[in-house]
Amino acid sequence: MITKVKHSSVEMENRHPKDLAYAAMCADLIHPGHLNIIRIAREHGSVIIGLLTDEAIASYKAPPVLPFAQRKLIVENLKGVSAVIPQESLDYTQNLRRLRPTVVVHGDDWRAGPQTLIRAQVINLLGEWGGTLIEPPYSSGMSSTGIRQRIAQDPPISTAIYQELSNRHQPAAPPAPGPALSS
Repeated sequence: MITKVKHSSVEMENRHPKDLAYAAMCADLIHPGHLNIIRIAREHGSVIIGLLTDEAIASYKAPPVLPFAQRKLIVENLKGVSAVIPQESLDYTQNLRRLRPTVVVHGDDWRAGPQTLIRAQVINLLGEWGGTLIEPPYSSGMSSTGIRQRIAQDPPISTAIYQELSNRHQPAAPPAPGPALSS
């Protein structure tokens, strides 16, 4: 869903000369939902990812598996991402006021539940400069938290199978030296 927010008191000449599309994410374990958000954002401008810091993530769920610097390196190298900046909290205000993006992209999962207040705040901020909120359908079953839980409950591969597969990829041992042949 696209929510066009009407321009209020801020003059349009204050907009960035190039359209910016902003999306915030944890990106702890990259999955197709992240790629979908980036793809949609890329259709609307240069993609700036507000990558939640380790502290921001830990404020509402388990700490990330990968630290911020590693997650940043991964996200910077995803196709379509123009820049990655830290998002220090769940509050978008600081980054949105600084960047004034023309578009913010977030899955529609925040229309209900604990993120509804953050969503309302984003809509109000976008209203200051006539930005647009784009809310693609949430990628059901695709969350880093869900992936972590599935791995913990049902490891995808048993230790025995892992060892067998690992052994297949080991270089063959050289033949043992045999008796010397004489002529």
